[in-house]
Amino acid sequence: MRLTETKIAKVLAAHRIRRVTAHDALAILRRPALTVAPGTADAARVHITAVAERLNLVNRQIKTVLQRIDGLVEQLAGPETEPGQDTEQRDAAILRSLPGVGRIVLATLLAEAHQALQARDYQALRTLTGVAPVTKRSGRSCRVEMRQACSGRLRTVVYHWARVATQQTPAVAAATPPSEDVATLTAAPSEPLPIACWALHASCSPTDPCSIPRRCPPIAQNQLDHWWEVPPHSRL
Repeated sequence: MRLTETKIAKVLAAHRIRRVTAHDALAILRRPALTVAPGTADAARVHITAVAERLNLVNRQIKTVLQRIDGLVEQLAGPETEPGQDTEQRDAAILRSLPGVGRIVLATLLAEAHQALQARDYQALRTLTGVAPVTKRSGRSCRVEMRQACSGRLRTVVYHWARVATQQTPAVAAATPPSEDVATLTAAPSEPLPIACWALHASCSPTDPCSIPRRCPPIAQNQLDHWWEVPPHSRL
């Protein structure tokens, strides 16, 4: 089969490879073949086949896990109906409707921070996710550092939550300075967390991204422990 740039471009596009162009790939393939010992090519072919089988197994396991996560989230997000009461959405459904919250982010929040979510403890959420900074004072010095005593998985998912939310939501993008610096994006989760609280507190229903205000209402310090209070039938 004669290779052309068009065929190679289709293969690269199918596998989402953009680092190498079709012209460069074709030039590499047309280089003179390396001189190797007999059996080297066969050994490499067998090794590649074994690695490909392991990758296929891992991909199947990942798909199975993702399907299992989707099933559990659907159970948690289902409406809880009680006699004589209207149907209310649970926390999982409300959080899932927020911009930037995907399958992994939602599953990690429900698994790693379920106690803080049920208790409506905003400060505990900030501490668990590493958003709350650590201030060290000594005499005339005052130093603010990133919190290390937190859940690494929660820190990672909230970071990606904030990163995607800044791309999709004007409310978060307006509060986050445009920067590719990791330190700037690490501080960005301080904005999606209040937006999540606002969504749970304001409507107890899935949130339309267009309805999120550009700036959430300020909250007094003595209200931080209570502004997440919602009807008991919308709990997890």
